[in-house]
Amino acid sequence: MKYLFFLCLLWSPSPYAKKYGQNYQKAIAFLQQHQSLLEQTAKELEIEPAALKAVVFPELLRYNQLKDMLETEALEQAYLRGLAVDFSIGPFQMKPSFAQTLEDSLDLAIDRSPKARLARLKTLEGQIFYLKCFLQICQKEKCPPNWSPLELWSCKYNSGLNKSLEELSYWRQQKAFPYGPKLSPDIQDNYSDIALDYYQQFGPK
Repeated sequence: MKYLFFLCLLWSPSPYAKKYGQNYQKAIAFLQQHQSLLEQTAKELEIEPAALKAVVFPELLRYNQLKDMLETEALEQAYLRGLAVDFSIGPFQMKPSFAQTLEDSLDLAIDRSPKARLARLKTLEGQIFYLKCFLQICQKEKCPPNWSPLELWSCKYNSGLNKSLEELSYWRQQKAFPYGPKLSPDIQDNYSDIALDYYQQFGPK
């Protein structure tokens, strides 16, 4: 059954399935593996599970566990010593500054020390907790004209929670995934386009 599933991916109408190859397969497999937890979170938020998954799906495409562990260990130690460093961590590639913004915005009654924050970010349950917090904030905002909720959520997740509509509109058009704006857009994709494509492939028909 697993091989049949991956064979179906090879024939997927999504252009990203072929472009990202094994990383696409691994991202889909990760979501399948943790489907129960993700769908329960979506139920609590009263949104489609596919929409919740779509927001972080592009991050899963570029996440490599071994590379993440090797690159973040020194940065984690610097962060815990109070140095001004920021870095992406975990399967959803969340930054400590992102988590802290969520904690402060919702005035969460949890331990907000750097050590506790980092410990949460290093578990899948902690990353899903912050994803839920992020979407709770997004749900309170009015969706701009000509934007779908998923476009807004994925663009905010990728570019920044507190970005203005003008800034979000700019990033909505940029092809800066997965390497960032310093490299040519000719070899990159738009984060929100990948999220929307995932929803079209796996959302309700």
